[in-house]
Amino acid sequence: MTEDLPRLSVSNFNELINNSLKAMGEFIVEGEITQINISGKGGVNIVLKDTKMAGILNISGYAPRIAGINLVKSGMQVAVWGAPQLYVPYGKFSLSAYKIIPLGAGALKQAYEKLKQLLEAEGLFNLERKRPLPEYLTKIALITAKDSAAYSDFIKILKEHQAGFQIDFYPVPVQGKYAENTIISTLNYLAQGSILYDCIVLTRGGGSLEDLLTFNSERLARTIFGMPFPVVVAVGHERDESIADSVADVRAATPSQAAYYLALVNETLFRKLEMLTEAAKIKIMDSMHTLNIQLQYAHVNMQNRLTLELHNISVSLTSLKNFIQNKILLEFHRISEKLISTKFILQTFINNWKQIIQNIQNSERLLNSFNPLNILKRGYSIIKDEQGRAVVAYKKLHPHQKISIIFYKGSTLAQILKIFK
Repeated sequence: MTEDLPRLSVSNFNELINNSLKAMGEFIVEGEITQINISGKGGVNIVLKDTKMAGILNISGYAPRIAGINLVKSGMQVAVWGAPQLYVPYGKFSLSAYKIIPLGAGALKQAYEKLKQLLEAEGLFNLERKRPLPEYLTKIALITAKDSAAYSDFIKILKEHQAGFQIDFYPVPVQGKYAENTIISTLNYLAQGSILYDCIVLTRGGGSLEDLLTFNSERLARTIFGMPFPVVVAVGHERDESIADSVADVRAATPSQAAYYLALVNETLFRKLEMLTEAAKIKIMDSMHTLNIQLQYAHVNMQNRLTLELHNISVSLTSLKNFIQNKILLEFHRISEKLISTKFILQTFINNWKQIIQNIQNSERLLNSFNPLNILKRGYSIIKDEQGRAVVAYKKLHPHQKISIIFYKGSTLAQILKIFK
């Protein structure tokens, strides 16, 4: 009867059990961390103890892919999100985790403060490294959940204020299993892409510390810190700032406040330009008034100087006129003699020129009479063979031969059907 039982190798049996465990889906397991170890390559090994019964569970995973891993330590009560698995080579059972958070607001707050102190000590929150927004915004990237209240509030405010800049929307989950990796991947895509944004807006609605775990991620904080564009973070919670708020270049309390702030950037520039324009107008008017007074004074002064100068010139001109008048009379007699001679030469040139024009016109008429286009214009045509040579006799043709027929306007390709000799 035992011969009917399945007979498997250890590896096959372990793989069968592992597949069965995966089919069970995901779970949230609560317990106390009694041991936590993260290897240099990021491998996670946590021992979780049941606080009510004598049960323990191994937690495994890869640290960069486990949200909240930096917020927990040994002795904490935690909740772990993951799927059961059996490591086939060793037959070791564990929960493969993708998210872990301290239980209780106090523990979560303590982990949050610990990470905040670490990043602050590294200078990620320093005001002097925060990048200012451009004076005028033309293009921004919006990162938030699709169809969320945060998206609706943000877009509504900008439309009401007619902000006038382009918004490229990148939808992401803002909490849950894939939120952290998706947001970080989106930021890295924008940082390495060819589109140059004036700023990036990362926003979501409010929530508890547990809901905001993604925005308290060390990986997300370091990604925001390394962005080539200014980053505006607007998380709609009131009591505490998230880590992402602290490292952002601009922090807004809500999505609506972020939209108001961005709209105000362009409005401020417009008002500044209006003030500069008005100031320039006043300065120009003052300059014109001063210049007008200076011109009036210069006009009176110049008028007096011109009157004196004109009198001196009048005296000089009278003397010069007498001298020139005598000179002109002598020159006039000499020029008159030359004009008579030049008139004769000019008349001869005109006669010769008329004869040349007549010869050109005669030549033009002769050339036109030989112009083949004029002959074609009267209804004639030119026939050419395949080599482009003109055909002048039927002996050069044979049936089925292809020929070109050129008209005055256009040409056609034809084929010889029959030759009449």
